[in-house]
Amino acid sequence: MLDINKYLNIENRAGVRTILEKYTDVGEDADDLPDDYVDFIIQTVTADAASLDIDEGDIEACMAALSEDPDNDAAYTAFANCLRFVKLVYFDKKDAEGVIYPLLQEDEDNAEERAFPVYTRKKAALNPEFKSFRSHRAEYAKIAEITAGSGCDDIVINPDTDCFLFNIEETVSYVGACMETSDMFQAILLDGIEGTDLIPLVCDCLDGTSVICNLKDGTQVTGVLVLPRTEISEDEAAAVPDADSFTIIKDIEADAEDKDLEEVQILKADVSSILQAPDGLAEEPAEDEDPEEAEDLN
Repeated sequence: MLDINKYLNIENRAGVRTILEKYTDVGEDADDLPDDYVDFIIQTVTADAASLDIDEGDIEACMAALSEDPDNDAAYTAFANCLRFVKLVYFDKKDAEGVIYPLLQEDEDNAEERAFPVYTRKKAALNPEFKSFRSHRAEYAKIAEITAGSGCDDIVINPDTDCFLFNIEETVSYVGACMETSDMFQAILLDGIEGTDLIPLVCDCLDGTSVICNLKDGTQVTGVLVLPRTEISEDEAAAVPDADSFTIIKDIEADAEDKDLEEVQILKADVSSILQAPDGLAEEPAEDEDPEEAEDLN
């Protein structure tokens, strides 16, 4: 499961409070912020740093943890953050009146209590009635928009196996809070911070991104920041965000289209300020048509 607690320690809590005090409107009131809110910021930013690696398995692990312990706040925060990045599978079909979405009865004794079914992966959809429907993949925000006119209060994930039910309005609100927190922290990094604020959490966020790094001697180095790695197996290595240094890989234009790469090792102690350079990445489409549309689900 996505580990959003790995940066919950004294150093990062103090560092986040300092960042909020120096770079947001919170100012000196940062010391009075509830510890739970500071932890929520750390957990959400940790999810941001791991976003490229978050997949269906993380959502399924969060669901399993919440099924065992519904009051597990960390598992719910991890679940909400997974919903920001993982596209879920849903079904629909067209008829003469428009688009139809399948709804499932969530209460055996109350036919009016219905939930909107989604799946972490298409092979988890075992309901034979869905064979005549088209399958799509979309992020939770898009699916929540679809459910707005369905009359459903709940969404159910993997109803044929896990049957994980959650309230749409509550989760939309929580996912929205995660997104706002992520945007706030991203804006801070784009504006730039002082080198003294390069806490492990920030280093993890900057790992693999384009940065503009100003050194105390007046030198400016631009390129992709790469943290040192430590081997965790023969095939894998993990970043070391609390290392004393990092590498910036510079692009140096040569003749024609050829390019050489120059690696510059930077000591954190020598950094005056650093900011994340805008990548200009195009947004991914909110919805994907499933390539296996209308095929046999078994």
